[in-house]
Parts: sequence; C-alpha cells; structure tokens
Amino acid sequence: FMNLFEYQLFSSQNPLLSNITYWHRYVDHVLCLWEGPLPLIGEFLELLNSYFPSIGFTIEVGGQTINFLDLTIRLSSEGHTFSVYRKPMATDSYVNGSSFCPWPHKIAAFNWLIHRLVSIPMCRQDFEQETSTLEYLAKVNHIHVDLKRMIQKKLLRVQLDNTTSFLRSPRHGERTRWIRLPFLGKFSSEIGHTLRPFGLKPAFYNLCTLRHVLPPTKDVIPDDAKSGVYSLECRDCSGIYIGETGRDLITRVSEHLSCWFSGSFGRSAFSDHLLISGHVY
Repeated sequence: FMNLFEYQLFSSQNPLLSNITYWHRYVDHVLCLWEGPLPLIGEFLELLNSYFPSIGFTIEVGGQTINFLDLTIRLSSEGHTFSVYRKPMATDSYVNGSSFCPWPHKIAAFNWLIHRLVSIPMCRQDFEQETSTLEYLAKVNHIHVDLKRMIQKKLLRVQLDNTTSFLRSPRHGERTRWIRLPFLGKFSSEIGHTLRPFGLKPAFYNLCTLRHVLPPTKDVIPDDAKSGVYSLECRDCSGIYIGETGRDLITRVSEHLSCWFSGSFGRSAFSDHLLISGHVY
C-alpha cells in the first residue's frame, strides 16, 4: 500500500515536491529532508492526506536535529551525523545476570546493541558515549562481560567482511544440527561441550517460566466460540469446505447445518453438496 501511495505522490508532479531533497521510508515511518519554506510544510501535509481518507499522516519538524526510529540525525556543514536515540521511558532492563537461563540468552541483547553500535556511522565522541552507556547497562543488569573486547572483535569481523568477497560461513556441505535440551545450569554447559565434537549444537530452553508460575489471566475460550478460518468435511467423500467467519464458529456451522436439515438450496455450498450427493456431515 505504501508503495502505491508513494507512486501516486511522486508521479503527481506537484510543485511542493520540488522542496524534497530525499524521502526514505522504513515500513510506515518516513524520513524526509525539506529544503523549502517552513509555512509550506502544512500544505504538504494536506497533500499527503488528500490521497486516501482511510489513513492520516502526521509531521514532526526537527529543524537541524530529529529522532527517527532509534537514531538521532543531525544536519551539519559536512552532511549528516548520527547517534543512538533512546526514548525517555526506556527502562534499561534486560535479562538479569542472576536469571536462571543460558548465558547466550543473557548476552543476546548486548550482541544486538554492539551490532547497532558498529553499524551506525558515528563520530568518536558519540561512539565512546554509546560504549559507556552499554557498560552501564551491563552493570545495572549484572552482566559481567568485557564489552570493549566484544566491540573490538565485532569491529574486526566487520572489517574482514568488507575486505573480502568470500562469505565467512561453514564449508560447503556442513550443516549445523541443533538439539533442543532443557537448561539445567552448569550441567547444560558440560553437555554442550560433549556434543560439539559430534557436530551437534544444543539449543536450551527454560523448564520453569512465568507461564508455569502465574495463574492464567484470561478465561479459556472454547474452540467453537472463536472466529476465523474453519473447514467442514464430508463423511462419505473427500470433499472439504473451507470458510471464514467473523462470528462464533458454532453460529456459522449451525447455519450450514440448518440449510441441510431444512433442504434449502443456494444458501450454503456445503449444504448443497450434502443434499445433491446424499452424503452426511
């Protein structure tokens, strides 16, 4: 839909479009550089909302700085500068180091944060500030790890990827075989070391989760009280009817069976099949 919208917008040749230097979109978030008069931005917003009445665009004018997704983007004489943006309501809470779960689960968030750090072109000051923030996050979440060393290793991998056209992947024909195992603390690590020489890699899961500790917060809905896609099967042949309903399943199925019982044609394709063939539901 957004592709259709952008095609109609930029093929309209509206004079307001001449004020747009670039237009970049991630799903439904758009980053636009406007180099025209500020009063015309209101007219541009009206233009955006004139194509489809079912959606409405809003505009945030950032001036020389704007927050876009998890980035802070600044305009400078040399071009653009970037840094990491965190919302004011961010809790800084990740998997705690004292949690009874595998170490890869605890470190996964920091692997992602480091990947973002080395992927964004930042100046040295912003890079060092973000590194200090990651060290603080590791400290408050009791994750004891050398983050600077992890960052250096990640930077080295990025440089190696940029200097060769060959993929740094397992040799052709090799395939990692995963085994799903319950996490049992240090004993699980010993199992992992034992399996690796045989080309097996364990994937651990927790036996005790909040789902098993806390009572269910919602009543269980019976299947016949749900809506969605359903199938009705003929008992005497391979015929199957596929339908979709926004109401309770039992209500819609009752309508099919009511047509069958009453001998009404033309109101249910499934009922028509049963009546014509003499088959049974």
